[in-house]
Amino acid sequence: MSAAGERAQGRPSDRDRFLRIDDVIATTALSRRTIYRMIREGEFPAQHRLSKRAVGWWQGAVDDWLQSRLNPPGKA
Repeated sequence: MSAAGERAQGRPSDRDRFLRIDDVIATTALSRRTIYRMIREGEFPAQHRLSKRAVGWWQGAVDDWLQSRLNPPGKA
């Protein structure tokens, strides 16, 4: 079901939310330092400013990054 369909039925989509840094660390098993280094190097999805003091990562972008690690291009 699409994210819009999930929301229409009152259920949040698994990929339709922001993750905070602790969630990203738990999801990827990377350290905070490694995540920010990879962002600087363009190797990990960048965070989005949610407020003056809060940032988050779109879960779909993190999930896509994880999937790309499991299925690198050129590998069958």
